[in-house]
Amino acid sequence: MSLAPTVFSNSLTDSLHHLAPHVNPEIVFVAGESGFRDVVPEAALPVVILSYSKAVDDVFYLTLGAAVAAFVIVGMGEER
Repeated sequence: MSLAPTVFSNSLTDSLHHLAPHVNPEIVFVAGESGFRDVVPEAALPVVILSYSKAVDDVFYLTLGAAVAAFVIVGMGEER
C-alpha cells in the first residue's frame, strides 16, 4: 500500500513529539529501525521503541481497514 509509509512516518513523528519532545524525529528516521539505538539517549529508548510500536500498529490498522473495505465492496457486488 502506498499509504503505509506515510502513515508510519506521520505516526512515528507525532508519537515522538508527544512522548519524547527532546528526541529529534529526523535523526531517528535517518538512523533507521536498526540504528536508532546508537543515536538516541539510553533514557529515551523505551519511549522511542513505544513510538515505533504505535507507528507499526497504525499501519496494521490501515491494512485491516483496507481489507474490511475490500470484503464489504466484494460482498455488496454479489448477486443472490
